[in-house]
Amino acid sequence: CDKLWKFTDLERSVKHHIQQQERYVKIIAPSAALKAGDRRAFQSIVIIDMDGVGVSTLSGEVRTIMGRIMQIDQDYYPELMHKALIINAPTSFRVIWGLVKHLLDARTQEKIEVVGSGYEEELLRWIDADNLMVRYGGNNKARLIDAPGVWNEPEVRRAVLEKYAERKSMFERFYSCSLDASYDSEGMDGLVACTDVDESASP
Repeated sequence: CDKLWKFTDLERSVKHHIQQQERYVKIIAPSAALKAGDRRAFQSIVIIDMDGVGVSTLSGEVRTIMGRIMQIDQDYYPELMHKALIINAPTSFRVIWGLVKHLLDARTQEKIEVVGSGYEEELLRWIDADNLMVRYGGNNKARLIDAPGVWNEPEVRRAVLEKYAERKSMFERFYSCSLDASYDSEGMDGLVACTDVDESASP
């Protein structure tokens, strides 16, 4: 954990999480729904791997981050997560979990399951083997950093971005404001601002 804080801090860690959630909302979920032909396909299965995490790692700062992130997800992204599976959780984590889970409402708590080390069978109950990474007992050989998925297919991404542009235009007309979103190589980075339009300046 000390090594981690040499490269980042609490606020940057939380901001990164929010950006990833916004990317899920704007790119990943719509892509999956489009490919599946089901506009309701927007919830995710989350795997939290705690391999190598011990008591010394679960410092006060780490617990603070966990609390902040869980609160943000509950308040602003309550229905994105269908299920969260915490794997390779040490015994000490169950104590920490008992301290922080009260920050969540009962519905969210029910979605989170602490599995431990014998997790392969449980993961395959929720995730198809072809989509689950090899290291977790599946057949998917892609690297995590590659973020494999239908959202990387050019035609799907183009259709999703066109749909976003259409909704953005409708939003701006309805609220009489300019919705500014920045983009990176992965799509929208989640930094969105709505700026009031000065109608008096119009010709």
